[in-house]
Amino acid sequence: MIKAGFIGTGNISGAHLRYLKGRRDVKIAALCDINRKNALQRQKDFGGDVFTDFDEMLAHVKPDAVWICTPPSVRRAHDCNSARNRRTASQTGDFPPEAGLPKARSAGGGSAQGGNGNRRT
Repeated sequence: MIKAGFIGTGNISGAHLRYLKGRRDVKIAALCDINRKNALQRQKDFGGDVFTDFDEMLAHVKPDAVWICTPPSVRRAHDCNSARNRRTASQTGDFPPEAGLPKARSAGGGSAQGGNGNRRT
């Protein structure tokens, strides 16, 4: 069972959450958003523990994979901290700020893996 964590619970997260909810090998373990109300609303539909601080989420839940669903303008800190705190976790997000995997790896200080096929290069 893959423990999935989400950073950002706004619009785009819904598509990812709906898909993952239908998989038997994935458990939505954690939802993190600076807007606690958004995260609590998603929790009603998808489960998982709610956090407003992604470092706390990563430390307490230790997800196997992290979906970063925040706007590109604020995503870099999430990408870097996720990679440092959980080097083996796959990370995904729509339209990452780093143009390519080598650059994302060097920015994150770890092994950035995966992606959802929507990477623009």
